[in-house]
Amino acid sequence: MKTNALVTEIIRGKWVLEMSAVPHFEKLANDFLKGNFKGTEINRKEFFASVDSSGTSSLNNGEVKDQKRVVVLPITGIIPAYGDMCMLGADDYLDIMRKLNNDDSIGAFVIKGDGPGSSLDAINAFKTFKLEKKKPIVGLFNSCYSGYYWMKSLLCDYTYANFDVSSGFGSIGTLAMVMDSREAMKKEGYKVMVVRAPQSTDKAQQMVDFVEGNDEAFITSLSEEMREPTEKFIADVKAGNPRIKDVPGMFTGATFSASKAVEYGMIDAIGNEKMAIEKAMMLATLNSN
Repeated sequence: MKTNALVTEIIRGKWVLEMSAVPHFEKLANDFLKGNFKGTEINRKEFFASVDSSGTSSLNNGEVKDQKRVVVLPITGIIPAYGDMCMLGADDYLDIMRKLNNDDSIGAFVIKGDGPGSSLDAINAFKTFKLEKKKPIVGLFNSCYSGYYWMKSLLCDYTYANFDVSSGFGSIGTLAMVMDSREAMKKEGYKVMVVRAPQSTDKAQQMVDFVEGNDEAFITSLSEEMREPTEKFIADVKAGNPRIKDVPGMFTGATFSASKAVEYGMIDAIGNEKMAIEKAMMLATLNSN
């Protein structure tokens, strides 16, 4: 069980996350820490098997030769770097994408996604898979914000909005979520002291600033720490979406409807699962040829 890793990531991790999801994750962290969380344990074998059995055969020019399947991989909710007993993580999705990538019976797959973002560390898994990817991937997204949009930009060769009623895209930016328990600890009679070795005058300076109440220094330091990852986020988005337009809000964290996402070159079209599978079939045929 990886609960400690997940809780640590929630409390101290950096996130590429649409802001409306932050209160939900804050509650999740509090429930974990208080021992109140009751989740449904995920059966990974069943999930992987359901993905593998979701295939649709692709025919080449109406003939049955060299049949390849198109598989639909659902990715939903906030994506942490490491999965827990009740939450799939980027490590889980990396495992299954590698399996699909190396299965000769599969010609392409569809990522059917819906989520507000991921941890910053989760992006490493998708960057890793990008280097290994050898089959076309079609994206079909409802909510595709922040870390999801980064993932889509890295992996998808063609992207649909799943209809245009509630689909949204963007939130290209980075944030850090810090659980401020200082006042609560003070009320409980706890006092935190940080003691550093004489040679370690710069070690854990952010933590020292936080504990000592130097909020301005703490926020400035943490904000600057996120500058480089955000620059890489924007660079990957531009590389993966060559038609994207630098309209107001695009690279500062704004979100856009499905129709605006098409207009601004963030995605290719508005569609549905049938259209996504058909596009994946076409790309699989082109890839095999």
